[in-house]
Amino acid sequence: MTKQSIGYRHYLVGSWTYLVAAVLLVGFAGMVLAYYIPNPYTKSYPPLLIGAGVVSMLLFKRRNQLETTVPEALSVVVSFRNVVVILYLLLIMIGTVLSVMSGAYLRPLSVHVILVLLSVLTVALIFALDSSSLALGAVILTGLFHRTLAYYASAIQIGRDTLFHNRVASDIATTGTLEPLALSKYWYAPIYHLFTAATKAGLDIPIRDAAFLTTTIPMTVVPTVAIFILVGRVWNSKTAVLGSFLYVTADHVISTAILPGPTSFGLALFLVMLVGVDPYLDTDHRYPWLFVAGLLTLFFTHQISLFIAFVGIGAYISGRMLWNGTAGLREGLLLVLLSGGVLLQSTITRYNGPQGGDQSFFAVTLANLLDQLQFSGRRTAASLPESTGVVVSGSDASSFLQVLGSGILLSLAVVGAIYWISGRQDRRQGSAVGFSAMTTFLCLFVFIPPVFGINFFLPSRWFPFLYVPLVVLGAPGLVVLVSLFTRQREFSGQSVTVQFIIALLVITAPYVALMTLNGQGAVDGPVLEEAPSASRQSTTAAEQATYEFVINRAGGTAVITDFQAKQTLERRYEQPTVIYRTRHRASGSVYESGRLYIYREYAETDHASYEIRYQSRNIRVFGSLPPVESPRSVIYTNGGDRIIYG
Repeated sequence: MTKQSIGYRHYLVGSWTYLVAAVLLVGFAGMVLAYYIPNPYTKSYPPLLIGAGVVSMLLFKRRNQLETTVPEALSVVVSFRNVVVILYLLLIMIGTVLSVMSGAYLRPLSVHVILVLLSVLTVALIFALDSSSLALGAVILTGLFHRTLAYYASAIQIGRDTLFHNRVASDIATTGTLEPLALSKYWYAPIYHLFTAATKAGLDIPIRDAAFLTTTIPMTVVPTVAIFILVGRVWNSKTAVLGSFLYVTADHVISTAILPGPTSFGLALFLVMLVGVDPYLDTDHRYPWLFVAGLLTLFFTHQISLFIAFVGIGAYISGRMLWNGTAGLREGLLLVLLSGGVLLQSTITRYNGPQGGDQSFFAVTLANLLDQLQFSGRRTAASLPESTGVVVSGSDASSFLQVLGSGILLSLAVVGAIYWISGRQDRRQGSAVGFSAMTTFLCLFVFIPPVFGINFFLPSRWFPFLYVPLVVLGAPGLVVLVSLFTRQREFSGQSVTVQFIIALLVITAPYVALMTLNGQGAVDGPVLEEAPSASRQSTTAAEQATYEFVINRAGGTAVITDFQAKQTLERRYEQPTVIYRTRHRASGSVYESGRLYIYREYAETDHASYEIRYQSRNIRVFGSLPPVESPRSVIYTNGGDRIIYG
């Protein structure tokens, strides 16, 4: 250990005031930023950070009593445990029956309520069961049940990118070659498509079911178990199961499983790599087999996920080195493997596939980044004058309720990080510093570029990866926070007060509701839909019939429609489609007459998305789709869905 390392530890271990001061400083700086750039994130996250700092101060006043407040199990009579288990199974059956009886693809409100109650009951079940393995199984079962109901809550496959990936996978299963990817960068990263195609061909099932088996189920099981392992290396098994619960109920994690694709595979492989880091660095294992296996598979799975792994895991390893004050050969090897994988992938990959030109993935992405940098300094929302009835896409189209769940998770992570890092020396603080560094660097890519109008890094793709360190830090943060509100100050063995469980349920219930009912947690049809961007991505039976009518009659003629319908028609049906576009403060579209327009009934709501032409830029907005100017005829109607010739 170096003197520099000892200096770092002086400010961290036992000196929690420095950490709290840093959190409060960031929180107040965020509130200043919110004054100049108001959006749901800048308005909600800073106050939550300040609150986390204040709570941390309260915690450390009772630190001696809180050291032992990580309960292992709840001592309950057998009858009570049986009641909890019976209620759990009963809610699953009721949810299934209500879904079937609804007679429609969309989940009714009653099913959403049942799923929230089921998730909250799972928290009680974690402590009612003596076995942590059974508790972890209950968390996995809850996640699978929730995802199954959401996954099939649509007449066709839910999603946008998912429609393309599954169509290509189906074509691969039919042709037996990678030819369908010849014009795509995914020709160099076809693992998802090959697995899904092989499952479809081997089991002779629809591609939608194949994707569910190969992605949605593993994407629920693998991350849940991985989080359990990561948290369980430091904290007890019940805290580890709580961490798995926080992750499996997180909004972007849910949507990543419901919308299967390379990102879903990438997230699971990211966690596999992360699980393999500590055993290699902390033991005498000769080779990092698990890390290398995950990295090699990720190399052939998804370019963006590989870059996120480079940033996140690289930050974790660097944070550990900062704590230890040394840079060993093992840390250096892992960093070299990460950076080498990213560099090699971006160099050999042709952006438009082997038959689409010679431009490398690196060259195209660099050119796109430089292009966005030319227009940086102004957010998209600030580049369009105020228009009645529309909201520019991006963070301004979100709302406080949409981001509050992730804000709560961030606050728990802050409390957990401060408690963990400044605690006893036997708590492997190096890991806490590593996860804190990972959180910091991932947040930089998620939140900073959009402030300057740069969306090049696709920040929404980073959230399920960001949630990993937040949950690992947040699980102990949740436990110590709950213990702050319980009267009994010490817990030992199998004894824990009912107050602890009640306080835990009071905190987790709002978290679950906010995470599972918002635009990302319920992509099939959000319950919390007050934000324009909280739009429905599922397809109703009437919309499916409308799309099929167009396909059978329009042929190769491009049709005009809203953003979601365009994605569905193009990526699933390969129907030429253009997004509805109008000029600022003008009526009607910019297209010439004699075109077909698809008007979904849903496009009459504030959740419809189209483009406004302003100062030579096409800006995507949310708002009711403008009517066709001088329509010639309505050639098709199905309820509120119409096809207009105008």
